[in-house]
Amino acid sequence: MAVTSWFFSLQFRLIAAFALVLALALVSVSMYVGFTARQATERFQEEVEETRAARMEQLVTQYYATGRSWVGLQAAVEQASSLYGWRIVVRDTEGRIMADSHQALDTHGMMAMRGSRLFRVLSNGREVGSVVVAPSVALQEVPEPSVSILASALNRSLLWTGLAAGAGGILLVSLLSRRVLAPVRSLSSAARLLGQGDLSQRVSNHGRDEIAHLGLTFNSMAEGLEKAEQQRRSLMADVAHELRTPLSNIQGYLEAVRDGLLQPDIDTIDT
Repeated sequence: MAVTSWFFSLQFRLIAAFALVLALALVSVSMYVGFTARQATERFQEEVEETRAARMEQLVTQYYATGRSWVGLQAAVEQASSLYGWRIVVRDTEGRIMADSHQALDTHGMMAMRGSRLFRVLSNGREVGSVVVAPSVALQEVPEPSVSILASALNRSLLWTGLAAGAGGILLVSLLSRRVLAPVRSLSSAARLLGQGDLSQRVSNHGRDEIAHLGLTFNSMAEGLEKAEQQRRSLMADVAHELRTPLSNIQGYLEAVRDGLLQPDIDTIDT
């Protein structure tokens, strides 16, 4: 019975309202932060890939500028490919493949792959070849961790932080609501006893909030009722006292008539 009444109490409604608002806020913040984190990580990943691709183009350009030929470029391309996990294909101006990090794979359709990039190789302002960089379809020996792991870790941290903050907030609201509603419970108990006839009930009215004003009003009402009850009792005592003498006289005359000491004539009745 006590549990059922607590579910309908003002404290439970306050806690439920706070929990609902907190849940909506956490869901909104989580969705916004998750969306922003995904966009940021995708932009960061794209910038990293563009920077790496530019480094590949710079590597090939510097290699050709150093020796004026493509000799020995295959080893450098394979090393760069193993470092970044990409497929790198270098062609001369006639379209012949000078270096291929994955020689066993076909170059057909490389440019159609998502994330592929084409760079021109220039030497003294003259185009001497091109570099195609594309994601590797072969398994890497040591795969790089994805930047999206950062977003996932951020979302998990946000979730656990939100749950901890929610639990702490609900506990804090429970304690505060219990303290705030304590005067209301005291007022309810005093009103119940006052209704049962105990007019001496008073409640503390410290503070300047609405509950304190309500307690002051209750005390004024209780004082008024107590004064009215005292006046009623005083009135009843005064009336009883004032009626006692004439009733005693009437009783004495009736007893005298009954005992035959007085005659029930007109004079006795008038008296």
